[in-house]
Amino acid sequence: KQEWVYQETTAEEQFKAGVQNMAIQMHPIKNKDQKVIRWVTITRVKTNTSIQDWKNDDEFYSQASEEKIYVFPHPFGRDDWEIASIGFIKDHHAVHYPREYLQEKLHKLLPEQTEKPPMFQLIPQRVTTKDNKATTKAYTVQCLKKNSDHLIHMLTHGTFRLPSNQIFVPFKYKTTQPELFLKCIRQQNDIYHRTWIIKLEGISQEAMTVLEQEILKLNGVLHIVPSRRFKTIGEWKVLVEQTRCSYIHRTLIKTWSELVSAVPEDIWESSPNKFPTPSVSSRKLRE
Repeated sequence: KQEWVYQETTAEEQFKAGVQNMAIQMHPIKNKDQKVIRWVTITRVKTNTSIQDWKNDDEFYSQASEEKIYVFPHPFGRDDWEIASIGFIKDHHAVHYPREYLQEKLHKLLPEQTEKPPMFQLIPQRVTTKDNKATTKAYTVQCLKKNSDHLIHMLTHGTFRLPSNQIFVPFKYKTTQPELFLKCIRQQNDIYHRTWIIKLEGISQEAMTVLEQEILKLNGVLHIVPSRRFKTIGEWKVLVEQTRCSYIHRTLIKTWSELVSAVPEDIWESSPNKFPTPSVSSRKLRE
């Protein structure tokens, strides 16, 4: 058993020679000056729990944080280790909007363009301006470094030019358009200040496909997303404008029977038996 510690004063070749007999491959991450700032390894881990479960384990998380260990999913190949963070997604709550749900949304928009999009993933991270005077939390977009220019182009052209889809902010704006980058960070922070939640339960994905057509028509509804309890009780979060929350809550309760009856009976019958009766489960205006 041997412990390896890399310091920036260690020569690259010296470090490579020390780890060449290890069972894992080490890859250097370099800055713009081609100086090695850290080393990474891609390791396949088989587990029946998620990374979020690991983070919720206080003992594991405290030790990993102390040792500055960072763990991210890696959907790319084992030999594809040069990953680039190319920008962030604004106007989407990085706490309440599920990562997988947002990724699916982006995938649906990208195929409308002519070219097949490169593989990418979303990671919730802290985003700051170049001078570190403004910060926010958002989903960052990561892809292979060799595909970064292509994906940036796709996320800023085609359907993403529509006002409702202008949600991707390239990191290059930090230096090329700092005022615009600062404005986007403030817009993202505003999402956290003005978003309130109304919860629904007992609703399958198929049923929500019908219900959301009417719910999204209500002025002030931002998004409808599944919660972490979707698989157990069919719970959804209706993300709404704070100033419209009371009105939307009252309207949903008042028209709930009508909304539910619009869903075909066979969809309700195919819902999991463990789901409770469909209802507006939020009794308070904010939970």
